Amino acid sequence: MNNQAPGLTRRTDFVHIPTIDNSLLEVRAGIPADVAAGQATCLAESIRYLANDAVNAGEMRGEVAYLVEFAADAIFALTASIAGAYPRKTGDADKENA
Repeated sequence: MNNQAPGLTRRTDFVHIPTIDNSLLEVRAGIPADVAAGQATCLAESIRYLANDAVNAGEMRGEVAYLVEFAADAIFALTASIAGAYPRKTGDADKENA
């Protein structure tokens, strides 16, 4: 599904379950991209602290590893949902290729 207006998320599935060839969760379309980006940033910072503490304490338990992986999937989905949320100016591509 494409964005219906600039600056909005597009629907992005995550937590794919291969046995049923479907995804459990999704980022919904139509959410302001800055809200999705903010959520991704907060989640990334939080999970970084949690993982860092677990590693430093020498106690990276399975539950923490699962949470880190789940959070990473959610962060990826959030950032993928905002890719292309704002149209690029035509001049921007020309500057990058110069």
